[in-house]
Amino acid sequence: MDKFQDIEKAKIKIMGKNGQGVYVGNNLFLTAAHCINFKTSGSMVLGDHFIEDIEIQGQRFRVAPWAIEPISDIAVLGPLDDQVFPDDADRLEDFCEDLNPALINTVEPELFQEFEIHVFSHEGGQVPGKGEVCSPGSKSLFIETKDEIKGGTSGGPIVDESGGLVGIVSNFSGNDNTGVHPRPHLTLPLWVLRKLEGAAL
Repeated sequence: MDKFQDIEKAKIKIMGKNGQGVYVGNNLFLTAAHCINFKTSGSMVLGDHFIEDIEIQGQRFRVAPWAIEPISDIAVLGPLDDQVFPDDADRLEDFCEDLNPALINTVEPELFQEFEIHVFSHEGGQVPGKGEVCSPGSKSLFIETKDEIKGGTSGGPIVDESGGLVGIVSNFSGNDNTGVHPRPHLTLPLWVLRKLEGAAL
C-alpha cells in the first residue's frame, strides 16, 4: 500500500541507541525519549550541543534533540544550529524537501472502541494489532499486537488503517505484546505542533 510505503521511507534509524523514529515534516522527526542520548544531571553550559546520528533511506545525518518529554517517552529531533553547523542543517533540509512525512492523526477515536493499527518494525514491514483509548483525553494509546514488538522497534511509528500516525512505540511495551504508547498530538509541545506544516492538525 502506498500509504505504508511512504511511512516506511520516512522511518529513521537512530544509531546511538539502536532505536528508530519517523519524519513528520518541517525537518522534524519523532522518536521515543529513551532512544536518544541526553544528560539528566540538569547541567548545561553555553555552547553545549547534543548531537544524534540518524540514518534515513541509506543516508546519514546529524540532528539535535529539540524537545524531550521523558515521562511520556517522546522526543523531537531537528536540524542542528544553522549558524554553528550550517552544512549539516542545509544538507538535512535539502534531503527533507523530497520526503513525504507521516501525518499525525488528531481524530479522537471512540472511548473503548478498538481500531486497527500497524507498528512499523525496525526489521521492515508492519506488525498488525488493535489500538484503544481507555480514558477521555488520554495522552496514551493502549495497543495489543499479533506478534511481539522486538527490541529496536522503540521510537517507531504506530499508524491506523488510513496511514495516520497515532502513536510512537515507547518503553512501556510489555512482554505480552501489549503496551501504552504516547499519542503525538496530545503529548508534543504546542510549538512543535504549530511547526508541523501539512500535518492534520
